[in-house]
Parts: sequence; C-alpha cells; structure tokens
Amino acid sequence: MARAGDGKPRSEKRRATHRISKRISADEWGAFQERARAEGFESGQEFLNALILGDTEVRNIQRRDLTVILGHIGKLGSNINQIARRLNSGKINKISVDDMNIITEIPSQLESFGRAIRDTLK
Repeated sequence: MARAGDGKPRSEKRRATHRISKRISADEWGAFQERARAEGFESGQEFLNALILGDTEVRNIQRRDLTVILGHIGKLGSNINQIARRLNSGKINKISVDDMNIITEIPSQLESFGRAIRDTLK
C-alpha cells in the first residue's frame, strides 16, 4: 500500500485540487438540463464538463450523432432501392396509388435529409 512521503509515483487522476461551485434556482437547473439535452448530452454533468474543459466535446458529440444518422439514412435509401426493384420486376402486384405516391417521394426526402446533415458536418 502506498504511503504519503514514500517517494513512489502517483496517478495524475487524483491531482485535481480545485473545485468550482455555483448555487442555482430550480428554474435555472431545469433550463441547464434542457440545454444539455439540446446539445446532445445525456446528463448535465457531461455538458458541464464540456463547458469547463473546452467546447470541442459539444461539437464531437453532435458530429458523432449526425454521422450515425447519416449512415442510417443511407441504409434506408438502400431499402427503398430494394422495394423499387421488386415493384419494377412485378413481384409486388397490388399497391394502391396513395402508397405508390408515398414511396416515390421517399428518395427525394432522404436525399434532402442527407444533404442537410452533410452541410451541418462541414
């Protein structure tokens, strides 16, 4: 067991010696929690750490989430292409006009979502 003054190296993890504290009202706390969720953090503590240690964490979390969403949009586009292939081959015979209208709108909507996310990631 390590003892004080024994000259052995210590972990840097426990070297944080300064503490920051601020008392806030219940309304301020609620607003802070909402802002943390809006920024993509799961807790106010994660958001506070990002604010204190640097704004890069805020951008990294948003970027990671948007990249995941963009990947899912790509998978949806692939599924839509498979549906279109089956429709064009005649394997799906009965489909209503309303359903067909919805299906034909999906690729352009997916493309606009993807474009908006790619623009955000730039």
